[in-house]
Amino acid sequence: KKHSAVIARFTLNYLKPEILPKEYSKLISNASLIRNRSDYEDFYICSVADTNALFSGAKAFCVDVEKYLAERYLANA
Repeated sequence: KKHSAVIARFTLNYLKPEILPKEYSKLISNASLIRNRSDYEDFYICSVADTNALFSGAKAFCVDVEKYLAERYLANA
C-alpha cells in the first residue's frame, strides 16, 4: 500500500541476501526522496545532475534485474 513498504520488502528479499547489488539501496533511497520532494514540496525541482545519476542507476538496475530473471527463469525453462 505504501512505497516505503515496497522498498523495505525489496531490500529484505533482494538486497540483503545480495541477489542484487546492495548499492541499489542508495539509488532507491535517493529516488524515493526525490519523488517525495517532487510530490509534496511546492517548488522542488530535481537538478540535472541528480536526474542523470538516477537515470544511469535505473539503467544499470534494469540490466541487473533482466540478468537475474534470465538466470533464474530462462535457465530452468
